[in-house]
Amino acid sequence: MEHNRLFYIRQIGDDGKKYVGVTSNSSQINSHLTVEPKKANDYDGKQVWYFDDNNQLVNVFTGHLIGYDNSDPGLPGVTVLMQKPNERSPEFQWAYDTNTKRIYNKVKGQDAEWWPHYQNDRAYIVVKKGAHQDPNWDKFEIIYKNK
Repeated sequence: MEHNRLFYIRQIGDDGKKYVGVTSNSSQINSHLTVEPKKANDYDGKQVWYFDDNNQLVNVFTGHLIGYDNSDPGLPGVTVLMQKPNERSPEFQWAYDTNTKRIYNKVKGQDAEWWPHYQNDRAYIVVKKGAHQDPNWDKFEIIYKNK
């Protein structure tokens, strides 16, 4: 990922038409990250991200970064990705492997990859290591805006 350049994060698995956004386009801290169809008119940048100089992924609309919570009451036992305050935090640093197309946590390593977790007609993004029947399920593509 290039620093300070705007992009979408598209899930390759499933139908390849879903993008990482925030639950109900919320600007609230602790709003979950989801995978959902691309917004036709995303003028506010609710599904647009950038990789800052601290190796954190930041939402253009909210200014919050992608972090996680290990104790989400709605998804017990799952590390759920969500918006966190934009503070320098080593635990919320991410890396993108261009060969495998996987996003993972820099501190936890490749055992902490992004993974869609479907529940209640929505896919939350969680951090875990695993296998799925579809080999592309946990793969994401970085699509830069204004190439």
